Amino acid sequence: MAPAPASPRDAAASQSPGVWRQLDRAQRFDAVLLAGPAGAFLPLAQHLAESPDFRLARVDNWGLLFVRGAAAPFAPPAVDAENFSSATARGIYLSQMALMLDAAEQADAARDFLAAALAAAPDEPSVATRAAALALSRKRYPEAFAQVERALSKAPHDPAALEVK
Repeated sequence: MAPAPASPRDAAASQSPGVWRQLDRAQRFDAVLLAGPAGAFLPLAQHLAESPDFRLARVDNWGLLFVRGAAAPFAPPAVDAENFSSATARGIYLSQMALMLDAAEQADAARDFLAAALAAAPDEPSVATRAAALALSRKRYPEAFAQVERALSKAPHDPAALEVK
């Protein structure tokens, strides 16, 4: 059976921790899967990361999984270079992971994944764009500008890089 479409209130919960708490009180969620672009659910991800009721259980390049329960240390997954067809593919994956880790308030892991992404795929525009987005979110403007210029030097019409700029 296909899931029911989200109501406007359900959709609002991803952007409003207050609406989320109302839904959680009414339905008592055991787990929350947030998938897609991190910007679509960033306020809720940050709320869940700080909540004593939920803990981060899993992160991948598609999203985050929080489960209800006591806080527990989170260890980012190990990334085996042999699982990728190229260094560029590995760099893209690592940069996607960095954005998800950042959304989950895992700043140290996000920084490490991004550094590995830039090392694996230094000439990949999407990796530089994600590095720029992450630097911008942390108000490191010179670094963000340098990374977006790097991305645009490789792909002058890249919509994501132009948006970050």
